[in-house]
Amino acid sequence: MLTDYLNQNTIALNQEARDRDDAIRIAGELLVKQSLVKEQYIDEMIRTVDEMGAYMVISPGIAFAHARPSDLVNEDSTSMVTLKTPVEFGHKQNDPVVVLFALAGKESTGHLSIMKDISRLIIRESFMTTIISAGSVDEVIAYISSKEGG
Repeated sequence: MLTDYLNQNTIALNQEARDRDDAIRIAGELLVKQSLVKEQYIDEMIRTVDEMGAYMVISPGIAFAHARPSDLVNEDSTSMVTLKTPVEFGHKQNDPVVVLFALAGKESTGHLSIMKDISRLIIRESFMTTIISAGSVDEVIAYISSKEGG
């Protein structure tokens, strides 16, 4: 379940990011603090955007920062950050980003179920308005819990 990954330690709301890289660092630090990834994984996520472009901005306002599975990942994991001020990732249709997920996979398929669960969540019409207006991480967790499995 998504709430196994997104919790008090891996969600941060209304974060102030100077730019795309700063936003990725904020989301990645949540994973580092929980020892889910090594610090270098954050640099790999930034390098991936630099090399591959902004394809990871998957819908208006939402991005999945990630890098290739590697030994920099201790455990399949994800974090979620909402940004106080949206940032540009360089995507023509879906910028600016206001909700950023950092996704980390230890092996090539391990993180796919997390991604599938997130996808089921973000396609809901209520997702963006609920997440952006949430006053606490508890509200976000309650929203995610109420939408899981349905």
